[in-house]
Order: sequence, then structure tokens, then C-alpha cells
Amino acid sequence: MRMIWTAAILLAAISMTPDAGAQTKIRVGQTPAASLAASYLAQEKGFYAKRGIEVELQVINLNSNVPPALVAGSSDIAGAATTVLLQAIDAGIDLVAVSGTNVTTKESNNSAIIARTGSGISVPADFVGKKVGVPGLGALIHVSLRNWLMQHNVDYKSVNFIEMAFPQQRDALQGGLADAVVTIEPIYSRIIAAGLGKDVGHAFDSLPLGTQTIIYSSTREWANAHRDAVKAFNEANEEGTAYGIAHPDEARAAIATFMKMPPDAVRAIEMPRLEAKVTERDIFSIAEIMTKQEMLHSKIDASKVLFK
Repeated sequence: MRMIWTAAILLAAISMTPDAGAQTKIRVGQTPAASLAASYLAQEKGFYAKRGIEVELQVINLNSNVPPALVAGSSDIAGAATTVLLQAIDAGIDLVAVSGTNVTTKESNNSAIIARTGSGISVPADFVGKKVGVPGLGALIHVSLRNWLMQHNVDYKSVNFIEMAFPQQRDALQGGLADAVVTIEPIYSRIIAAGLGKDVGHAFDSLPLGTQTIIYSSTREWANAHRDAVKAFNEANEEGTAYGIAHPDEARAAIATFMKMPPDAVRAIEMPRLEAKVTERDIFSIAEIMTKQEMLHSKIDASKVLFK
């Protein structure tokens, strides 16, 4: 894993030159998701602008590309899945958490585990030997699913995990390419409505409730050199969070705009529980789970991950 991260960073550093422009301009990279509604609202409602920062929202298609983009300087701040952030830190990349996005909830259909109709899967023990589609090997959903299996006394190494993007999951179940998938809304509702599978559990249930899933991060060097901008970004994100909670319809509209989705599809999306605050518990709880899965080579100091 260290060699993969190092190679990715070297390639990114060679091909991209950091922009030493004005401190008030911030390039924010993110993999489009409803979880980032607060940033969409902060941009749309002018919460960034009123604090004197100009934010450019950039699309990073793969979350694993976030750390290389930060190191190369093509993004100043970027939303990284907690597992991606911690793997990068474990590989020696000095990244810090500057703001949060959303937290896990007990009732959420995000991270729903759907067993294909006819797969023979009803309980956790039935996953042994089965093929399960996840939206990224090492991603938080994948790590959470393995933790869910462990909590039910199932060896996750006995399960065959397949990397499968969310849009591919419905067809994979229909074609028998996967026995189960872990998915999110609106794909969840479409699979269930088509009778292609049944809900047998939720991967995020294995995490402590209220755990951050995507964290806005930056290199420690950039954050130290732009403390006022980091402070302004976090405050605007907090205002976007509060606004999204108070105005869910406007949050949905912002999601539709920035994710380029039709209104009907957005109405089917389960709204995330927005939360801008990141705590040591958010870092520690995921690091502990990753350590049990032999994903980390060293102990993560949660207090040093949070930018202060």
C-alpha cells in the first residue's frame, strides 16, 4: 500500500504544479455525493464569499485520488473518506482534518447490504464463499462491511469482495455477477422496487453512531500557511450545515444542481445527517477498526490528525 501511495504521489507531483496564488482562493476537491450538501449550499448561498474566500469546487472521481491531489497542490482542501485519509497518513503523508460533512445514523439506508434474490443469503453466515460488490476496496463501506461480518462471527476473508461502482450494482445483481452488494440511495430503492434483492443489514451499523464518513482534509503545510482561510472554510461549512438541516428542500435542490441529477432522482435520495464538527473519536474509532483488519502499519494519533 505504501508503494502504491508513493507512486501515485510522485506521478501527481510531476504532472501538476502547485498554485501559489492568493490565499483567499481555495480549490476544494470532492467526489460528488449528497453527503457534501453543506458545501454545495455554502457555495450557492454565498457563505464562503461573505467570509472573503473564493471557493472552486473540483470533481475528483475516485476518492483514492484525494491524497495525491492534495500533495501535488492541485487541490488545497478535499473531502476524503475517513479510511482513505488514515491510509494516507499511515503511508507517511502529513494530512490534517479541517472540517466534517456527515455522520452515520442507525436508521440510514446508506451502506445497505442487499442480497440478490435467489442467492441464498439471509443471515451473515450465508456470506461465506459469496461474491459481494463494494464501491471501492478499502473504502469506508468495504471496511464497515468487513467489521459487520466480524461482529457476526464471520471471517471476512472467506468472502469474495468485488470492486463495483454504485451505478453498476443493479445490473450486477440482475445478471448474477454478484450475490450481494452494499449500496446507497437512490440505487437502494431502485433495486428493492425491481425485486432484485432484499435488505439483510447495514454496514454502517457496525460503526459507532455519529461517526464522520467523509472528512475535509489538507496537507498540514498548506493549513499552517493559510490558517485564516481554513477557519473561514470551516465556518462557512458549519453555516451550510445548519442551513441544510433547517431547509432540506433547498439542500436537495443544491444536490441536484451540483451532482447534475434530475429532480425526481433527488427526491428519492435519503438526506444525510450533516455535521461539520470532526472529533478525535471519529478518527480513533475508524483507526481501531482498520487496525483489526491489518490495514494500518502504525498507530494513528487522533489528536494530531485534527488541525488546531
